Amino acid sequence: DQAADFIQTTMDLLQKEGFTYSSVKLLHTISDQLKVAYSAGLNSSQTEAYTYRVGEGISGTVASSGQEITLFDTDKDPRFKDKMNLASGYGSYSFYCHPIRLNDTIIGVFSSLCPKGTRQQHEANSFFFQTLSPFIAQSLRITKKFDSVSKDFARENRRLQQELSGKKNIQNMIGKGSKMQAIFDQIE
Repeated sequence: DQAADFIQTTMDLLQKEGFTYSSVKLLHTISDQLKVAYSAGLNSSQTEAYTYRVGEGISGTVASSGQEITLFDTDKDPRFKDKMNLASGYGSYSFYCHPIRLNDTIIGVFSSLCPKGTRQQHEANSFFFQTLSPFIAQSLRITKKFDSVSKDFARENRRLQQELSGKKNIQNMIGKGSKMQAIFDQIE
């Protein structure tokens, strides 16, 4: 669907623009964990392993507080937990993490890591991500509605098929005359 394509395309464009990785992590309410739904710069095993509990690290803190966190220098903030070692050995990085809200409920976080630039670049990136985050939320809202409508159609289709399958039964046909009995015999 186009909304999901928008999110993945956004992640891919951020990587092309020099962001080491970007991800949209959605909150799974039963496990209380944030899991990667869309990403760029992560391989499939990293995507699978890249989870945070609510309250853990920057992503978990943003999910629990609902407040964005931006770090000019990840090396100087002990809250930054680089579980995948994406920032190690390559110099200093800046990190941006914003909550994703649907109807005032936090459903996930949008985060991105890039090589540290100037303070001015950091402020521009912070503003950019603050502006982009609502578009990602809206895309997720559209995706969620599309999934909901699709499930409703599938449910209604199954119900109608069950209803029709009962009506196709020969026992539901009415007729007592000899000509009708001959037709029934021929159908069987």
